[in-house]
Amino acid sequence: MLSALLYFFSLYFLINEAGQLALVGKSYFGWGFVWNAIDILPPVFIIAVVTQRLRQDYEWDELMKPGFIDTVHSVTCLLMWLKFLYFLRLFDSTSHLVRVIFNMFWETKVFVGVLCIFYMAFGEAFLRLAEKGDIPEGEDSFLSNFAEAFVYTL
Repeated sequence: MLSALLYFFSLYFLINEAGQLALVGKSYFGWGFVWNAIDILPPVFIIAVVTQRLRQDYEWDELMKPGFIDTVHSVTCLLMWLKFLYFLRLFDSTSHLVRVIFNMFWETKVFVGVLCIFYMAFGEAFLRLAEKGDIPEGEDSFLSNFAEAFVYTL
């Protein structure tokens, strides 16, 4: 029942975003695209996570590695909290704070970009170490894909 509600609301929000895209055209990808991406990505990720969880619950064939869907789930949760910040822009007492936070992030975009490269580099290194490590028979590696390695590095 909950899965059906998640599908319904996710499709509703995707249709709403498609309507906005049709209405405003190319300007949809302008300055406000960060907020638009925060509106588009969570419903897409929710559909993916719910579908994979249902496939696991009913023991259908496995589409993705188990750790990957957990990573998508965690990114979806983060995006939903960012969407919550979006709604805090409606109130006078919090709109200034949200604007300050996003302006600070925008001003440090180069630093954040370089930091992400370092995180990816260390994640890759940890993944390669996990693949080649001496793992006792019957045990799995603690990292199975790049997404897990990136999250492990954070």
